[in-house]
Amino acid sequence: MTPMNQITKAIRPMVPAALAILLPASVLLAQAPAARPVINATVAEMVEPLVFKWKEAYRARTTGFQMEYTSTLQDKVFQALLDGRTMIAPSARDLTPEEIAQFTAKWGYAPTRVAMVLDALVFLVHKSNPLKEIKVEQIDALYTSTRNQGWTKDVTVWGDLGLTTGNWPNRPVEAYGHPLGSGTLDFFRTTMPGTYKPKIKRFADILEMIEVLGANQAAIGYGSISQGFTSLRMLPVVPVGGKTAVEPIPANVADGSYPITRVLNMYVNKAPGKPLDPNILGFIRFALSPEGQRLVAACGFVPLSEDTASLNLRRIETVR
Repeated sequence: MTPMNQITKAIRPMVPAALAILLPASVLLAQAPAARPVINATVAEMVEPLVFKWKEAYRARTTGFQMEYTSTLQDKVFQALLDGRTMIAPSARDLTPEEIAQFTAKWGYAPTRVAMVLDALVFLVHKSNPLKEIKVEQIDALYTSTRNQGWTKDVTVWGDLGLTTGNWPNRPVEAYGHPLGSGTLDFFRTTMPGTYKPKIKRFADILEMIEVLGANQAAIGYGSISQGFTSLRMLPVVPVGGKTAVEPIPANVADGSYPITRVLNMYVNKAPGKPLDPNILGFIRFALSPEGQRLVAACGFVPLSEDTASLNLRRIETVR
């Protein structure tokens, strides 16, 4: 190697460092890829597993995408949206007219509602419980004292629900409910309005209720169709005035034959006439895409139909 080549080889590694000293900082920053801002979200705890899967899958295909979220009860989800601490709020129930009015009074426009998934209210018993089905009217008589659905007597023991063998006829039914502030509790009360019995047992969170249900043969509770556990069984439900029980399976939720279904939505703080933050828009596009909706099924929820997903995507993409 010639002396000149040796000098060149020695100097070459120093060139980038020298340029870093000589070039203005503004030039160096312009050469670096711009970091995407972090999306902060507040999420209802019931849909947190789905949001996590969406986040991870979208991050794997989108360079620089970052999302951090807090999982909490539904009432706190709305408060975070109202306060501006989150611009996107995947929810466990619809916002009430009062909440929408409160948001509109503060921001000057209503939150934008975007459908995420289909869900159903299911009734859960221990897998060894012999009950084959339950009527909507019986559920109402078990949880409320007003019995607005028309059942003629109070439901207090398993014999009232049709169990006639062993020690079941006189065995008390232990009814469990969701914690106050839960979106599923609000949905239950909307479906079956009335005066609720004071002896309904509630827990600090939904998982605690599931754990106790899995250890108690004489208990019944309710939850989302996504909350399937090997220790529990979802009861087929007979619609009001009906004679045939309908299984709580995705196909029956999708076609509307299961009697207690709903759409779960995310709410977005989107000002009229302005495009949505591209990071949030990209995440929602992914959630409503065929790939995103396949993750819906993997989490136990029921995917939206293609036309419903398309309509909701147009709603969020429109600048108006």
